Amino acid sequence: MRVVLLAGLDAPTGGQAQNNPHPILMRVLDPAQLPNRYMADMKDCVVTANGYGDISSERAYIRTDRLSCIDQKGGAVDVSLKGYVAGEDGKAGMRGRLVSKQGQALANAFLAGIGSGIGQAFRESSSTVSTSPLGSTSTVTDGKELQAGLASGVGSAMSQLSKYYIKLAEQVFPVIEVDGGRVVDVVLTRGQSIERR
Repeated sequence: MRVVLLAGLDAPTGGQAQNNPHPILMRVLDPAQLPNRYMADMKDCVVTANGYGDISSERAYIRTDRLSCIDQKGGAVDVSLKGYVAGEDGKAGMRGRLVSKQGQALANAFLAGIGSGIGQAFRESSSTVSTSPLGSTSTVTDGKELQAGLASGVGSAMSQLSKYYIKLAEQVFPVIEVDGGRVVDVVLTRGQSIERR
């Protein structure tokens, strides 16, 4: 069946993406093509589906879920539909744009790490290290207590901020963007008997 996507899709690519796909809605444009050149009038029916993204191929893979129709006599059809979407190039899935927002979180972690290092450097510049046979001791230089305190606080805060951005980057996963309005094909992988009620 030739269908058009009524809405776009941001297909997730994370580890659980296949177990938690995102929904998509499509409308049938032409009569369905059956074997031996037979046609079935499914025009204007609605197909719901679920999709997830794959980073390596930069494609969104979409599996059909249900087919819903109402004919001119008011007969309703709502059946399960097992199949997949083939893109404009005839391959399973639809090519999309790979979008990743991890870069900004990693850049923020990098800047926070630099701030932590600068704070540590100021803290060390305001203290004196004494070495004896019993070990090394560090003492704050007289008159630089405020500088040491501020440097220690800023360094500690920036270190925590850096850890936060690293955790944020681990939770953000890339998505495959697919625009609405694209015309693709639905290929059925299991036969389905359709009766109007």
